[in-house]
Amino acid sequence: MTDATLLLSDEECKTHYMSVWGDTVEFKEFLIALAIGIAFGIVCSDGALVYLKTYHADLSKGGLMGTALMIGAIGSIIAGVIGAMLFKPKRIISEENLVLSTADIAQELNLNLQEEAELLKTAPDDIICEMKQLGIYQLFSGEKEQAI
Repeated sequence: MTDATLLLSDEECKTHYMSVWGDTVEFKEFLIALAIGIAFGIVCSDGALVYLKTYHADLSKGGLMGTALMIGAIGSIIAGVIGAMLFKPKRIISEENLVLSTADIAQELNLNLQEEAELLKTAPDDIICEMKQLGIYQLFSGEKEQAI
């Protein structure tokens, strides 16, 4: 069905990967990005606290701590952006000669195309319009065999 190839260099084959929140990352780069995030968060938070105590001593303790915490969180977000710029994706997925027929898609999704065509007869016009815009209306309506 699909002629997808995963291109990895020899060096990347030896690299250790891990899964974090549904994403695959290199362990070493994850640790570096984590360290950058911790450092930026602490430096921004502590720096903001020192600044606020020095120049805005009239703020309440809760106001000082809350503002410092918010600035620390902003520092962590900035660290996340820096980490994303430093560590680019290393794998390239290339799909060539991808040809799927209506029968292939129906089999993969366990669809009964006759039932789908019947349901489309009573579907609202906005759904039909959206399906046509996405190029999937003919797949479900059974009007003609189509290669995607």
